[in-house]
Amino acid sequence: MKRPVSTKRVAGNLLLVLASLGVAALGAELVLHYIDPREQPEEGKVFYEHDDVLGWHKIPNEEGVLVQPEYAVFKKINAKGLRGPEWPYQKPALRLSRILCLGDSYCEGYAAELQDLFTEKLQRRLDSWDSGRFQVINGGTGGYSTDQELLFFRTEGYKYEPDLVVLFFYYNDVVVNTQDTYWDAPKPLFRLEGDKLRLMNVPVPMPKRREKSEELSLGEWLCANSRVYSFFADELGELSWRWLFGAKQPVMPPSYKEFIVFQSSPSLETQRAWKVTLALLGQLKKEVNAIGSRLVVFHVPFKATVHLDEFEALRRRYRIPAELCDVDRPRKDLAAVCRRLSIPLIDPLDRFRKRAEALRAHGKRLYFVLDDHWTPDGNELVASILYDYIVSNYSDE
Repeated sequence: MKRPVSTKRVAGNLLLVLASLGVAALGAELVLHYIDPREQPEEGKVFYEHDDVLGWHKIPNEEGVLVQPEYAVFKKINAKGLRGPEWPYQKPALRLSRILCLGDSYCEGYAAELQDLFTEKLQRRLDSWDSGRFQVINGGTGGYSTDQELLFFRTEGYKYEPDLVVLFFYYNDVVVNTQDTYWDAPKPLFRLEGDKLRLMNVPVPMPKRREKSEELSLGEWLCANSRVYSFFADELGELSWRWLFGAKQPVMPPSYKEFIVFQSSPSLETQRAWKVTLALLGQLKKEVNAIGSRLVVFHVPFKATVHLDEFEALRRRYRIPAELCDVDRPRKDLAAVCRRLSIPLIDPLDRFRKRAEALRAHGKRLYFVLDDHWTPDGNELVASILYDYIVSNYSDE
């Protein structure tokens, strides 16, 4: 006859197991903090405020330091809400040629000091070539997509009387062009009705803000402070998505929905997003040409398409079959759109890959490791590519 198991003994064993797990978790936490000693950034400086038409814009005359694990950047916004020199709207001289750059955080220079920003580097190069002939204006704003860039040109950019408008196009613009939120903030939305664009969600609603009285949930606090918890939360989150849709189904978590533009056979959703994007680019070209200016599109390479080992790691992480993942698909589709609209396209991917390989030998990069934005070397390369394009197109004028 077996002896009944003592309740005290069961409780003691349970406490021992819990204590062992606690010690193991603490040890793992210490090890992860040691091998990955990144610190939480200081409270982020907010450089944006709500805009009824654009969703958000940079705060005029705002300045401060943006702190991230890999860099700390001092940013100063001029009185017109842009980074860089504060040019008057009206051109002061007939011979002067103005270059207006539109885009998202890559264009704004999210991770760049002003002197390292490609628009400033381009200005210095152009001054050396033909002093006083060019002014480069940075109209980029973090988080913008083609729809907001069109609206920015319509409401503000055209006032500068640009002769050349350079639109910086990033792969996630395609999907975000069909969304009425980004960064958890409301944004304008264009719907395609037949071949006409209809602007919706304007005035843009105010974003929902966390009240000061609201405390972080336990999960939010743990994600912010625990390497172990954030790791397992991330992995379990992906597992839950794969469980919901089937282990063999290639499923992207919500944060990587924009990655569908790399599908070798685009889904109906992707095709619809590209149709909206084509219409937006066509409308921007129409409005740019209406003021006597020219539009050119600059394809911003995704970091993982420059460093192909990182693309492969990303593909494996989300269990995406190789046959559904075409590394060059977005640039091919963008090239087709630009050909259809007769918009010149600057496709710098080959130069990016060549330069990245050359820098690797010296322990340098075009992009930050954790952050996807350009390093000073990346900004230098962009300035060089734009300079070559401008010289080749303006040398005979």
